[in-house]
Amino acid sequence: MKITIEDKEYEVDETNENIMGVVRTLTTGSNSLHLINHIAQCVQAIQNTKTDELKGKLTVTEDEVKSKPNKKE
Repeated sequence: MKITIEDKEYEVDETNENIMGVVRTLTTGSNSLHLINHIAQCVQAIQNTKTDELKGKLTVTEDEVKSKPNKKE
């Protein structure tokens, strides 16, 4: 089995359990990082959308307040 580390290709002895344990750990870590990054991007997209939604609602509220005459007590 061949693997690439820092642009260099290595041959891995798949019968060596010690080495294959490290390879499996690295594979799991890489997959986890990809998933975590995807989750972060999804959360950020929702945050941006909801922030824009809130700003739109607050702008409407401010416009409504400005259009009402001031009451003097």
